[in-house]
Amino acid sequence: MLNKINLKIIHNQTFIFLLIFFIYLFAIFITYPEKKENIGKRHQDLIAHQLITYQIWEKKGFLFYSGGLILTYPNPGDLNVKADPIQTGKNSNGEFFYFSYPPFTFYSTYFLLKLFHLPINEFSIRWVASFFLLLNVLALYFIFKEYSFLPIIGYLFLPNVLWFHHNVWFVDIQCITFILWAIYFSFHSFKLFLICIFLACFTEWWGFLFTICLLFYVKLNLSQSLNTFIPMGNVLFNNPKNIIWTLLVALISLLIFVIININIVGINEFFWGLYDRLVLRIGFNTKDLDYFSRFQLKTYWFITWYYLRNYLPTLIILLIFFLIFVKKNNNLWKLYILSPVVLSIFLHHFILLNWTAAHDFSVLKFSIIIPFLIFGFQSSLKDSYKKIFTLAIITLIPIHLYLYYKHKNVERNLHYEELAECIKRNFKKSVTAKANYANQPLPYLWWKSERNVVNDWNSVCQ
Repeated sequence: MLNKINLKIIHNQTFIFLLIFFIYLFAIFITYPEKKENIGKRHQDLIAHQLITYQIWEKKGFLFYSGGLILTYPNPGDLNVKADPIQTGKNSNGEFFYFSYPPFTFYSTYFLLKLFHLPINEFSIRWVASFFLLLNVLALYFIFKEYSFLPIIGYLFLPNVLWFHHNVWFVDIQCITFILWAIYFSFHSFKLFLICIFLACFTEWWGFLFTICLLFYVKLNLSQSLNTFIPMGNVLFNNPKNIIWTLLVALISLLIFVIININIVGINEFFWGLYDRLVLRIGFNTKDLDYFSRFQLKTYWFITWYYLRNYLPTLIILLIFFLIFVKKNNNLWKLYILSPVVLSIFLHHFILLNWTAAHDFSVLKFSIIIPFLIFGFQSSLKDSYKKIFTLAIITLIPIHLYLYYKHKNVERNLHYEELAECIKRNFKKSVTAKANYANQPLPYLWWKSERNVVNDWNSVCQ
């Protein structure tokens, strides 16, 4: 009898897994037409940003730059040319680098492309983004197991997940993967948990904030003896020394990041370059195109709009069911599992306020809260209401698809292709390249022309 029950559970879980994988493929099918197009839409300049570094690594070698995120092409006319704030620090040769973030996303993407002999272009990078979304789905599947279907459905079809996780790729997006797997391994394996914490911290600053919030959460539970239900960080409760090891791993990732860049540009360039970027992204010293100040109301409105545009339909459904069906449910307190994740997300928003307001994918972090909320509500509802809740979440899919297509169907900026051809015709590699490209993302033009182009209203390239 027991064997029959176990086989039935395994069968159900296999069916759910296959169904989820099929739905993931359906999301790929929806987003595939955009993958075939040239980049030039919402924040796809971030792909061009990465391709600049990859182009230079291909010319000179990854080890030639000691793993630094190089942004200066190896042309005489490009040396000492600083035309964009992303050029953070300069070495003695006049080459600029990027160290606003730890470098792991650049590393992992580049080596995946090399490992599978994929062309290093915008099409391949967008498939890397979709691959890491699959890893997110797998993490959620293992976390929720037989209850994973509805939470993952609610996650996969969020408008910003459909757009950014298939058509844009950057450090903030990859960090989600390591946070989710850190959550999963915090139930099961301390060693694998540490690896995920290291990768999260070596990918984006959110990784450090999550680690700090998680350790605070664990210490609070230990002091309050709340470990009758410890859904996250369980491996940290087994041995108090594990907390120290977790903090040490996070600090090691930071140390490696610092050593790499000091070795490349020196301590003075690294410190002041990082300081300038931090002050700008905090919102105290705004300039150029990054005009969101923490002292301006529009900064907070932009962030609010990002949340409303991507999460409002889902949050309305959850609020309705909370008010009607699960308000008095005693199991809902278990959602305090979310506290380290939620707190770290909003700390990231608060600290890097300018960055958050300037990039609407900044709220993509919140997408991983949605499946946890759906799971919490689903497990708290009476059986008679679960079908209604399932139907309500599935009904959101066409609404989110509409929002995805609405925000996808914007004008594609391809003017950079014409300007790149003009630059190649008119500017030798021994002189500085110039183009009238004001108020446009420069990474597109740099990548396509393979030059560090300066904005010039009087340039022959208009």
